[in-house]
Amino acid sequence: MQLATEIVRFFHIDVATTPNSTVRTIEDFTRSQPGWYEALDMGEVFRICSALEKEGYLVSVLPDSRHPVLGRAFIALNFEERRATYGEYEFAAHGFYRVREHFQNAGCR
Repeated sequence: MQLATEIVRFFHIDVATTPNSTVRTIEDFTRSQPGWYEALDMGEVFRICSALEKEGYLVSVLPDSRHPVLGRAFIALNFEERRATYGEYEFAAHGFYRVREHFQNAGCR
């Protein structure tokens, strides 16, 4: 699973067509697929969200104060399938490790 890509896809809001969209939280993300709430490493989900926010792919919005981590809310103003296919969101979330892993067999000499 490409977790960073799924996170950006989940939080994407097209403000031009749906300006009054409901803000979603990390908890909403973890409950968006059956079994994720129990199976996902919440620390990893939070770390990826923080990295994506730092790189500008996610924007933190008014948090839900019920929980300091699961209540964090984000929006992604842009999501492009071609960027997802290339691995851009994974590269941004995981850094050089993921880039090296992705291209290690690219045949460069």
